[in-house]
Amino acid sequence: MFGLQIARAAGAVTIVTSSSDEKLAKARALGATHGINYRKLDWATEVKAITDGHGADHILEIGGVATLPQSFQAVAWNGSIHSIGHMTSMVPGGEKEETADAGILTIDRPYTVRGLIVGSREQFRDLLTCYAAHSIRPIINRVFEFEKAQEAYEYLWGSSHIGKVVIRIP
Repeated sequence: MFGLQIARAAGAVTIVTSSSDEKLAKARALGATHGINYRKLDWATEVKAITDGHGADHILEIGGVATLPQSFQAVAWNGSIHSIGHMTSMVPGGEKEETADAGILTIDRPYTVRGLIVGSREQFRDLLTCYAAHSIRPIINRVFEFEKAQEAYEYLWGSSHIGKVVIRIP
């Protein structure tokens, strides 16, 4: 959601993907230009159609190896894939994920894949300045008391939330 909010503040045309029509409706209410349900449509093909074959200039990749091949297909020539968080080859439950060879996918056309873990203090200040200038506030889905932290993590792993799941520390 922060990615959507920042992109909209920058004036970007945004495309959000989700497995849930409810989440896509919420994203559109928050300013998403387009929404694609990846359980119903091949999202890389849809991104290409929406952009008249150009592809996405920037992709915020949060799905890991399960969705990275689609990002490789959806990214524009000389575009960027910003991989946020830890990428894993395992799906919940421990089964191996079937994936294409990333090496082959990366030589298909020029683009940049950048792993993002945490930024610098200066970047954080810049981010806060952007939030203040555009009145960006986090979307809070649900708040759990500290004593229910395990329940909060289970809720988070259920992936039904839209926005942040917060654990209140006393």
